[in-house]
Amino acid sequence: MVPELTGLQYLVVSILFGGEMTSNELRGELMGRGYTVNRVAFSRLMGRMIKATIVTHAFLGDGPEGTDDFGRQYRYRVSNLGVILWNAAREFYLSFDPPAEDFEAVEVSVAEFAEYGPKKRKEMVNDQFTEEFMEMFERERERYGV
Repeated sequence: MVPELTGLQYLVVSILFGGEMTSNELRGELMGRGYTVNRVAFSRLMGRMIKATIVTHAFLGDGPEGTDDFGRQYRYRVSNLGVILWNAAREFYLSFDPPAEDFEAVEVSVAEFAEYGPKKRKEMVNDQFTEEFMEMFERERERYGV
């Protein structure tokens, strides 16, 4: 069965296996692993995980200015359901065989983007799309004499 945890939820649970963390500590760990998330997106992510009982939280009170969730600070822990879902996701992905030794991946032009992070890849694809669109636009203008 396909895992119920998203990749990001899997990462959050994996991080929380190291022990309970505050909002800021958890956000810092996510950013340290290359996932940048603003406070609003982080609060929504954690809200969905709390609602699904993947994690539990305790309100620590209003923190100093700049804390997550508009000044409110929480401490998060993994629930027993979170552990079950994490294990199910892990088993699902490990159930697949790796590529055969003689497997040859199809070469595609975007393979050069693999060394970049998601934000940079999106930016590069958008730039490439814009350039290709403008070239097509110019060809069509010339074609129709506009």
